[in-house]
Amino acid sequence: MLAAFTNMTDITNFLTSLTKEKLPIWNISLATPSYTALKQKASQHYALPEDEYLVTMVFPRPRRTMIENKIKSITTKHNGKIMREKLAIEEWDEKFYPMRFKKLGPSLVASEVILPIDKVAAFVNEVERKYKGDFAIEGTMVGTDKISLLGFMLSDERKLGFPLAYACSLDVIEIAEKQGGQVFTVGMYFTDRAKNFYGSDKLQEIWKYKKSIDPTGFMNPGKIIPSSLDKQSPTKMLTSAMKLANTGSSLIGLAGRLMTKWQKGEFDSPLGEELTDDTFACAMCGYCRSICTVFDAVPWESNSPRGKYFILNQYIKGKIPMNDEVGRALYPCTTCKKCDTVCQVRSHNAHHWMDLRFEFSKNKLHNTGLEIIRDNVLNTGNFWGVPAKKRLKWLDVPTQTHGKIAYWSGCWASTIMDNMAQNATRILNHLDIPFVHYREKEQCCGLYLALGGYKKDFQNLVRQNLEMFKESGVETILFSCPGCYATFNENYQQMALEMGIECDIRFKHIVVYLSELIADGKLQFTKPLNTTITYHDSCHIGRWFGHFDEPRNVIRAIPGLELREMEHIKEEGLCCGLVSAFDSLSSVAHSGVKRIEEAEYTGAEYLVTNCAGCGSQFNSTCQTLGSKVQQIDLTELVAKALQIPTMDPSEQVVVFMNQCIELMKDSVLAPIIVPAEAKK
Repeated sequence: MLAAFTNMTDITNFLTSLTKEKLPIWNISLATPSYTALKQKASQHYALPEDEYLVTMVFPRPRRTMIENKIKSITTKHNGKIMREKLAIEEWDEKFYPMRFKKLGPSLVASEVILPIDKVAAFVNEVERKYKGDFAIEGTMVGTDKISLLGFMLSDERKLGFPLAYACSLDVIEIAEKQGGQVFTVGMYFTDRAKNFYGSDKLQEIWKYKKSIDPTGFMNPGKIIPSSLDKQSPTKMLTSAMKLANTGSSLIGLAGRLMTKWQKGEFDSPLGEELTDDTFACAMCGYCRSICTVFDAVPWESNSPRGKYFILNQYIKGKIPMNDEVGRALYPCTTCKKCDTVCQVRSHNAHHWMDLRFEFSKNKLHNTGLEIIRDNVLNTGNFWGVPAKKRLKWLDVPTQTHGKIAYWSGCWASTIMDNMAQNATRILNHLDIPFVHYREKEQCCGLYLALGGYKKDFQNLVRQNLEMFKESGVETILFSCPGCYATFNENYQQMALEMGIECDIRFKHIVVYLSELIADGKLQFTKPLNTTITYHDSCHIGRWFGHFDEPRNVIRAIPGLELREMEHIKEEGLCCGLVSAFDSLSSVAHSGVKRIEEAEYTGAEYLVTNCAGCGSQFNSTCQTLGSKVQQIDLTELVAKALQIPTMDPSEQVVVFMNQCIELMKDSVLAPIIVPAEAKK
């Protein structure tokens, strides 16, 4: 439930009455108008009033009948109003992302205190009077008589006034202490407050225990214990500095705020503006670590997005160079976008890691594995270096040279998993849907040129492909490969804009197209496929473009199929990990095995994919493990249900995947060595 009030006095009385009732509520939280305004500005989602104080109350649904009416009554009594339930749910969903607006800073000055409930109005009113809404506050009840208040003020660590502005956090703590409050915790910075925080007896007890188990002072030196007790404390100067800052915190903070506002916002950075801002905006919360595909396989800090942002922070500040060691730390990423779904400040992390590849190239660094792929793409037009005619053996239906719809088979779906391309074209032919195929003229989409940071090569390919599309009169292009689909949808649009050329074609994955045909009644099935399946959401179809329902619509339309979902699906679906082949084959193996184990747990006979990369990864892994579950592409299910012949790619998958492993086993990010003749 969400209640709104016009002033803090009514909120204080409301919270006091609420706690007296002893209602079994799980959580009670508070948001000031400035907090709500900043949060909504950062998310660009405006649904809540920005001139009222909000209280969110959460409890289990079964308790609703015994709690709801009492809350409504108390709210009305204290001049409040109950907001719509949808808004209450939104507020609760955002509970664990309190620093959304850090992106607006892109740095924050933060302060956290604990206050008695009856003093919270006086505290908030004083902070708002003094800071004129610059300090945004949110609070959470702790126990029945106290509330923890977390305050934020936007700032910018790149500006000269930032260190001084941090004194504002001390000023806020001082305001709380005058109202009978205290710091949220002692840590290293507030050891001078340890006596008040713990009490003399408790502090002595802690100190005695610390000396008994840590006589050399090795563990957490300088934390909690003040230098008045710990004569060996390494933070004596810090304590003195904090005391000095405390005495003039109000004036120092004011000076810092003024300096920060006066200084212009232009900063020299070797990186683009958006990546630079997001680097400094990173809240270092670590939510990304727990779901990062690469970090899960190799839990080294630099493998997590948080770690990458820390390294980039140091690079932008000029503290470290962009050499091969730094580049290797920044390189690992499968572009699965899982980190984007939980990012505190909603940064476009996956796009940033892609853009960094161009930065590596500018700094004369290249991935040795992708250098080989680049040669293949430039010389043969595909990832594998397979001659065009040999690559098109699967194409056995009539195609057009001009038309409104084209089918793009892609490097992987026409070579390693060529059953996918064959299924797609046979289905289109079966449904009497004419389509263009560029045959030998079809080049790579250029994804691997972008991954390698070969910008000029990529731009040339973009130009060639777009000219070819325009010449054939195509309006819509269908893809089997999500990688191609994502590259054309996003990278081509960006590059076309940058190069000043037109890109007005609709790009659509084949699964989405089949779902539309089913919805329009143009695709119907009569042959039942009596089997159990589980479905894998590929990253580029799922998290990148949100196509979670379309493939399931196709599955549900085929009679006889029983869908058994895995533990992690849709937005939370696990990445196959294949893109890690360019820097960590062990990550590829880890990701593949983990997903197959999830699929096996469902008891399904088949693991359904819609991506040549995911398909080859799982097909190979299933064979290697001797798994009971087997990989199958979604278009193969559609073809079987239409009684169209299909082929099994498993034999050639093993051959190509072994080639891939051999190719990538020594892949590394390294300096480009220029031959002496070339230098001349």
